[in-house]
Amino acid sequence: MVPVHIENEQSQSIICDYIRGILNKTKTQLTFNDEVEFICGCLLPEAITHGISELQGLSWQEVEDVFLQGPIYHASEVEEFNRRIAREMKNLPNKNLDDL
Repeated sequence: MVPVHIENEQSQSIICDYIRGILNKTKTQLTFNDEVEFICGCLLPEAITHGISELQGLSWQEVEDVFLQGPIYHASEVEEFNRRIAREMKNLPNKNLDDL
């Protein structure tokens, strides 16, 4: 199974800046109100799926299935995440969840 995630914010920023550069250089009849929403909701998923298809030699349908399934986590990773969140929640002052 191919993991589908971007390791860190720096990598995400590099990819998004690259896509933004292509978008700004390309003449298109597409219209959009929010560049960030268009990149994150349309162009970034397309770039990821095309990249996986090329790098892993998977069919478009296989890549789409992998992408939509999202990352697979081992049960121990989920348990550790839940413990960490529980610890952090205990350390928060009493606030309304809407304030977070």
